[in-house]
Amino acid sequence: MSLQEFLAWDSNDARLHELIEGEPMPMSDPTANHEDVADNLYDLLRLHCLEKNLPFIPKRSKLISIGSRNGRETARRDDIVVFTKAEWERMKGLSSSAMAYIAPPLVIEVVSTNWRDDYLTKLAEYESIGVQEYWIVGAT
Repeated sequence: MSLQEFLAWDSNDARLHELIEGEPMPMSDPTANHEDVADNLYDLLRLHCLEKNLPFIPKRSKLISIGSRNGRETARRDDIVVFTKAEWERMKGLSSSAMAYIAPPLVIEVVSTNWRDDYLTKLAEYESIGVQEYWIVGAT
């Protein structure tokens, strides 16, 4: 499945999905602790960016286009993606899905049951597309 097909695809369930090498993969439902950590961090980041008038906009659970390997596309979904204001404004003028088509300056992942993906796979993928910072935050 291409990225555009994935974005138009309806899974007929309430689960979120990522596109991994052309295959839609359902994501595990987060625990309450996971959600609280992600929500609190998002709230703090959003407030900090507003108070300091920083040129960044954090968003929850957005897809990030990783690109194609062997003709099969990958798009990851992370807990918090921080966009530049300019990129967010550019996306607001488009009719396509609000996702990171270019490397965002900061991606934050709250560690979950797929921690190997968080520490190894995603780190390598984000580094390969030029993400400047990738934070991995623990949930207790």
